[in-house]
Amino acid sequence: MQLFAANGTAVPTYGKRLLKLDLRLRRNFKWPFIIAAVSQPIIGADFLRHFELLVDIKNGILIDPLIKLKTKSTLYAGNSSSVKVIIENSKFHPLLSEFPTLIGTNTTPNKIVHGVEHWIPTNGPPVFSKPRRINIATIETPSHIGFQAMATNQKSDKELSEILAHPDKSSLVLQPFPVGDHAIELYCDVASNRIRPFVPEVDRKKVYSSLHSISLPGIKATVKLVEE
Repeated sequence: MQLFAANGTAVPTYGKRLLKLDLRLRRNFKWPFIIAAVSQPIIGADFLRHFELLVDIKNGILIDPLIKLKTKSTLYAGNSSSVKVIIENSKFHPLLSEFPTLIGTNTTPNKIVHGVEHWIPTNGPPVFSKPRRINIATIETPSHIGFQAMATNQKSDKELSEILAHPDKSSLVLQPFPVGDHAIELYCDVASNRIRPFVPEVDRKKVYSSLHSISLPGIKATVKLVEE
């Protein structure tokens, strides 16, 4: 196996050796390490995943959640950010080398090489307005929904006619029920324990907009308003 540093330098390797690593966590970690010519030992993510270890970089702590222990560590700054196993004589390597910012680690802001700038001219401090109570008189009340108009629209609704003609193709169970002054009948769904009027297509926007204007409690409350 041949390793390469992040900058493309080859790292000589000398096989593997099974070692026991003591991280002061009251248990030994046996792992086949690769012997390589590096200035600092490297523990890979596969090692941490296998032993379920967590790394707290901010506090410099290695945590073992299995036995609820942690050990203090020391952070060192290295020249390379990673080690890769890549053969650089690939036909794609010359092309990728022309665009190092696409595959390399970029820890500094890119230098601006053009003179284009974008800004928004403003005058004074940012616009701010403190919260105020809403004037109830300015709120638009829901418009009245007439049962007579809904009953008339039910007679010309194509969807309702299709359901009545083929009731076996719909989950709705529609029956006429008297509403209002009991002289008006509306087809209502009685498939559940509650009676729900069938709203024609031309009235749906008006009905649901009116119910939505009352409050915004969620879909369950809206369904309850339609049923009642």
